[in-house]
Amino acid sequence: MRVRTAPALAALFASGCGYVGDPLPPALNIPVAVADLSAVQRGTAIVARFTIPANSTDGILLRRIGAVDLRVNGEAVPVAAAGPGPVEVSIPAARWSGQTVELVVKVSSPKEKWSDESNRVTLVIVPPVAAPSGLRAESHPRGVRLSWTGAARVRIWKRPPNREQFTEFAVAEGGEWIDTDAVLDTRYEYQIQALVTAGSGTAESERTEAVAVTRVDRFPPPVPTGLTAVPGLNAIELAWDRSLEPDTAGYVVYRAEAGGEFVRHGEPGAAANFSDRAVRSGAVYRYAVSAVDRLGNESAKSSAVEATAP
Repeated sequence: MRVRTAPALAALFASGCGYVGDPLPPALNIPVAVADLSAVQRGTAIVARFTIPANSTDGILLRRIGAVDLRVNGEAVPVAAAGPGPVEVSIPAARWSGQTVELVVKVSSPKEKWSDESNRVTLVIVPPVAAPSGLRAESHPRGVRLSWTGAARVRIWKRPPNREQFTEFAVAEGGEWIDTDAVLDTRYEYQIQALVTAGSGTAESERTEAVAVTRVDRFPPPVPTGLTAVPGLNAIELAWDRSLEPDTAGYVVYRAEAGGEFVRHGEPGAAANFSDRAVRSGAVYRYAVSAVDRLGNESAKSSAVEATAP
C-alpha cells in the first residue's frame, strides 16, 4: 500500500481549489452629490430643478433613494422623489420677498447615508412678475409677427407642427417681434413670458396662453419706384426700378388718356420696362405701374408720369 506524505496531500488540495483573493470591503452606498441644482423665480414661486444621480460614490447603481434634503436659507422644503432622475420643486416665494435666498440640496441612500451638498444657487426675490397680456400672432411679409402689452422684455416659446412640447425660441424687447423662420402655409403656436432683472439674475412670469397662426402670403411686393416715360420712335418708352423682393413675378402697366381713368394696358411682364406703341401722335398719356408676386398679390400703383406721343 502506497502512503501519500503530508506535502503531497497539501499540493493535491491546492491544485483542486481556486484562490478567491482577499475579501472586498462592504459597499458604502453613498449617493453621488447633485451637481446641477438651478432655480428661478417664476410668478409667485421659486422653481428649483436638479437631477438625482443614479450612482453611488463607489460606482454602484442606485435604484432607490432614502430622502432629499432641499433647503432655502436653511429651511427644509418637502420634496417627493423615490429614485434617481430629474426633479422639479415649486416653492412659494412670498415669505422671502425682497430678500436674497440660497438653495442647496443633498440626498441619502435608503440606509440614510447622505451625499455631499450640491452646488449652491442664490436668488434675489422680487414682487411677482405679471404675465404679458394681449398676445397676438399674425402673418407678416417677413414671417409671423407677435405683439403684446404689459412687458418690456419677454421670452418666446414656439411649437411647430408635429411637436408635442413648446421650446424656448428667442428673447425679445419692446412690444413686438417677427419670427423670420416661419414657413408659408405652416401652422405655429406661441407663448411668451415676461422677464425682469432680479439682482444679478432674472425673474420671470408664468407663460401666457398659447396663440396659433398659419402663415399665409397675402402681401404684395413693394410699389414700383423710379417710373419714367420718354417719347420715342412712334412709341412712348417706359422704365422703372426693378423690385428687389424675391417673390416678385412681374409688373402691370396702367394707362390713362387725357382726364380718363387708368386701365390695364397690355399683358403683365417680367421686364422693368415697356414700349407703348399703341399711341396717337400728339395725344397725352399718363402711366402708372404695379408689381405682382407669384400668388397674384398686386401692389398699389406707382406715382403717375405723363408723356406726349411723338
